[in-house]
Amino acid sequence: MTAAFRLLALFGMLALSSCDKTTPYLPTQTRTVSVAYLKSLCHGEYYPIREELAIEGRVISSNLFEESRSTLILEDASGGISVMTMLHDIPAEYPFGTRMRLCCNGLMLRNFGGKIRLTATPRSSDDDRITASDLKCRSSLTPDNQKPSPRELSFTELSPRDIDTYVKFRQCRFTDRGRWCDYDAEHGCFLTTERQIYDCAGNIFRIRISGNTVYADSPLPQGTCSLWGVIDYFNGNYTLRLTDFGADD
Repeated sequence: MTAAFRLLALFGMLALSSCDKTTPYLPTQTRTVSVAYLKSLCHGEYYPIREELAIEGRVISSNLFEESRSTLILEDASGGISVMTMLHDIPAEYPFGTRMRLCCNGLMLRNFGGKIRLTATPRSSDDDRITASDLKCRSSLTPDNQKPSPRELSFTELSPRDIDTYVKFRQCRFTDRGRWCDYDAEHGCFLTTERQIYDCAGNIFRIRISGNTVYADSPLPQGTCSLWGVIDYFNGNYTLRLTDFGADD
């Protein structure tokens, strides 16, 4: 166990010992900040949140088609953030477009390949997801019948501000033919797959499709299409993760 992880585990025990689950998070006790401000607090590998801070935004990860399993993405006017959870049935509890307030004291910001994510304090070196019960305790929801609209961008306009936000690319073409995901015959499953797309100016971009998606075996669009989803980032590379089967001709 590394020294850094021992410190994280100690913080986790302190956070749990000071948390009275019978006491609700009250708005008068909590300061609401923007997603961008919250992410700015993490200057290193991780940042334990020890203040009564909350963020508010809209859920932009529908997961109806298993496109980003167990990851809930929240976006406000300043940007977006991935909330790493142990909840698999996100659409039932946190529907696409729902307005959500999330209290963050006792959680942790972690830098994963240059992308700041919101997690629980790690229980082990590879277990940092927020439990379903803790997420429910920390959140309040306001249903919204208005479906979120993606911002239209080009491949060359992307910046760190766009990470974990809902965007749309128009007039795209795939460089590949075939299915959305590659199939692993040896193990009998579809693989998480990256596909290249290009725009009318010839700029190249990548989209990443989870092998768990229900449309993994469906054919890729032929000809010009529009694609929408959430911008992902890892080690200097941007990709698009589709949301709500985000493609049309």
